[in-house]
Amino acid sequence: MPLVSAILFALCANIDNLPIGAAYELKKMPIPLSYNFSISLLIALGTLLCMKAGAQLIVFFPSYAIDQLACGLLIFMGLLFLLHGWCDPASQNLPDPKPINLHQCLFLSLTLLFNNAAVGLSASLAGGPVLLTALFTFFASSFFLWLGAWIARRFQSLFPKRLLNRSSGMIMILLGLWEWWI
Repeated sequence: MPLVSAILFALCANIDNLPIGAAYELKKMPIPLSYNFSISLLIALGTLLCMKAGAQLIVFFPSYAIDQLACGLLIFMGLLFLLHGWCDPASQNLPDPKPINLHQCLFLSLTLLFNNAAVGLSASLAGGPVLLTALFTFFASSFFLWLGAWIARRFQSLFPKRLLNRSSGMIMILLGLWEWWI
């Protein structure tokens, strides 16, 4: 049973990486495999630490506050993408793909880590298996980022070109709002 709970935690905590991967791909900012693994490793380590800290941290940082911070960061990133799409006339013509840089990778890692932190605290309090959960978190995070990017590449021809830059921002804003009210 611990195996099933670790897999289910990893899937539900990281499913939102799917639209994140798609948003970055639509923005023509692909996440290289090395950065995908780095992001996933940081998320897994953060989940591990949150699960280890569990009951001690919940006293200082209620899970809803951590969730709200993660949602706010997603909305902020989406607004930046959206504003760039509206304010930069050159963004109407899709640029050649330019992978995310290290700074963007770290910011995305922290945002997704905050997103997993509250769930990690909750899983810890529920007695979830710590090491298995962290391991499956790494794989689920990596897979969903890759799958989101793959879906976006596969179906981006269905979007009008002038909306591609804006759609990536709208996806992130909607995800942040969705997570805020769930």
